[in-house]
Formats: sequence, C-alpha cells, structure tokens
Amino acid sequence: MSFAIRSFPRNLSVECSAESAQFALPARGAFAPVPSDKKASSIGSVTGRVHAIRNLAADMVKVVISTDEQLEILPGQHVQVCISGFPSRVYSPTVPLKEPVDNRKICFHVRRVANGRVSSALGAAIGPGRKASISRPEGSAFLRPGLSNRLVLVSSGAGFASVWSIAHAALRENAEREIVVIAEAKHRGDLYLANALVRLAACPNVRVHPVIRAADKPQSAFWINNPLVFMPRLSPDDIVHAFGAPLLVEGVASVARTAGALCYAEPFVAAELEATP
Repeated sequence: MSFAIRSFPRNLSVECSAESAQFALPARGAFAPVPSDKKASSIGSVTGRVHAIRNLAADMVKVVISTDEQLEILPGQHVQVCISGFPSRVYSPTVPLKEPVDNRKICFHVRRVANGRVSSALGAAIGPGRKASISRPEGSAFLRPGLSNRLVLVSSGAGFASVWSIAHAALRENAEREIVVIAEAKHRGDLYLANALVRLAACPNVRVHPVIRAADKPQSAFWINNPLVFMPRLSPDDIVHAFGAPLLVEGVASVARTAGALCYAEPFVAAELEATP
C-alpha cells in the first residue's frame, strides 16, 4: 500500500526557463552521449580515493570518489566499488545536483543497511582519503542517445540515482524531450533528492510523481495507492527504464511488455547483499 502525491506542485518549482537552459547545455563530462553501440568504457578499472561523504536522508548517504583516470560511464550503468579494507559493492553512479559534473569525481547514493559491513561504516571507519577502486561499468539499462521517444523513468529507493542521471543526460541532449518520472520511497523524508524532482518538474515537458509507501500522519495531499497506477498509458514508441525493488521493477516491466514498449529494467538487491559477510 502506498501514499502518493498526485503530481509535483508547480509552485515549488524554480523558474522553468532558467532550469531548462541548464539542461539544454551541450552534453559533456561523465555522462556525455556516446554511440549507442558502445556499452562500456574500454578501461578495465580505475583507482582513486574517497573524496566526500554526506548524509542525504536517515538511511541514504552520498559518496564521492575521486579517480586517477576518467572512467566513461553511461547514465543507468553500475560499477563494482571496492573501498580499501572492505568488500566490494555494486553501486550506480549519478550526477550531482548543484556541483558541475567532474570527469574525475564519481558520485554514488548508498542506502545504509543495519549491520552492513560497508554502508554502516560510511562516515565512520570509511572517511575521505581512503583508497578505492572502481570496476569497468556494466549493465544494459543505460540511456540510448540520439532518440526523441518519450521516456518513462521509474525508481524506488536508491534507484533514483540512476533515474536522475538518465533524466539529466536526456534533457541536456534534448530539453524538449517528454519524460515521466515516478520516484517511490518508503517515507516522505526518504525522497532525498526532492530538489532534483523540483528541478525536473520545472520543465513543462516533464511530469513528476513522487510516491511514498507510508506517512507519519494523515495529509490531504496524499492518498493510498500503488506506484504502478501512475504509469502513463504506454505505446510501442515509449522507452521505459526501471530501477529499484524487484517487485516494482517486475511490475513496470510487465506493464511495458503488455504495451509493446521497450523496457530496460535493473532490480536492486544490494540491500540483501550488503548484510552478508
């Protein structure tokens, strides 16, 4: 069961023209478009150090790793991150909201897991300066450049990191591209990148639906529903990307399959893996 906002309030958005202009800049940096048949960087892996760690929400942390070499990453791909002294984990890079994209800094959003060997150490045993390595990017749920099809981007939890990077790159390439974003979180406070949602909602061609699964107290702006209810009527021309909880991702893929739409799905199981030795 879920509570959901009907759509993101326009009165919370910044000036559309200013934000659209930022998205419309020629794409460059870590998320610049590349030929659609190029799926990963030719570099096997890169080394670097933890640059910064910052809490985004009660159970979400931002980790930035500075690398010795540039690693070409497509929006929506994932990498193996190994921080010195800790087991490796699979994380999805994203783009920062305020800072400019830096080819030598890779940003991740990591969900803290109780007793997690890596996530619970972030900001404690793991701090700035610790050595790290990042593997060659993998995954097929990346943004295909050069297309104008409507994008439907669905996420839960840390899956929003991938959705944000895809939406950011797509709007930088084509500021008029139609996009629907459905971002699910457990609680209202877990919509940790609300500013990113506001920025997206500022574009008239982007529809944003922030969905939460629980509310601390009744609020008239919310009602019980399922995130899949906010899926628009799909056509074979639509392109769908889904990241997050397996049940949600499977549901989105089923809706897309019924409509004959392309769907690139990546279920996140990092929470279960994180708690293992």
